[in-house]
Amino acid sequence: MLTASTKYYINENWSHNDFSGYDFTGYTFINIDFNHTNLTDTIFDSSLCKDCTFNNANFTRSSLIGADLRGSNFDHANLSGANFYCSQLENANLTDAITSDDTSYFHQKCPKTGPFLGFKNCYGERIVQLLIPADAMRSSATNDTCRCSKAKVLSIKSPDLKISYKEATSYVDDAFIYRVGTYVTVSNFNTNRWVDSTTGIHFFMTRDEAISYM
Repeated sequence: MLTASTKYYINENWSHNDFSGYDFTGYTFINIDFNHTNLTDTIFDSSLCKDCTFNNANFTRSSLIGADLRGSNFDHANLSGANFYCSQLENANLTDAITSDDTSYFHQKCPKTGPFLGFKNCYGERIVQLLIPADAMRSSATNDTCRCSKAKVLSIKSPDLKISYKEATSYVDDAFIYRVGTYVTVSNFNTNRWVDSTTGIHFFMTRDEAISYM
């Protein structure tokens, strides 16, 4: 069980306990049973929770910033008001997890349906304005970036809007060129929204966010 001298725990049953308000920043938990545990206002920032079970756990207002939660089970967990900024949720079981409007960085940031505008930053401080069409696949993970499978380049301008360009080059793939008036597509778009650094056209929802990416 929890002691003051260690931050590494493996193969333990911590279910039906009350850890509300605890600070687990930087802890490592491997195969820990947190089922039915009270984790209200608990801090899991930068922690590793590998193959843990949080079924019916209460994470109300908890902070999980930068936590690695891959492979963990959150079936029927209460995530109301929790903060998942930059956490890793790939292959986590989120079946019937309970969320609220203020569950931060968990809900998809870009619209799930319909067309909308996006912005991205390319080489040479060129800000690309994109039209993501209604038929494009789209997703976001646990930060401010979004991904889509298809977009039309509406404009390419300098951050101060004083200079216009005809094309811009992606930071990640220098063979991926954005040209004004044309569509760019990604045929192998990864539909798993919790995988952040993966295939897709990465963009932000606002111009200011794209500029800040410099």
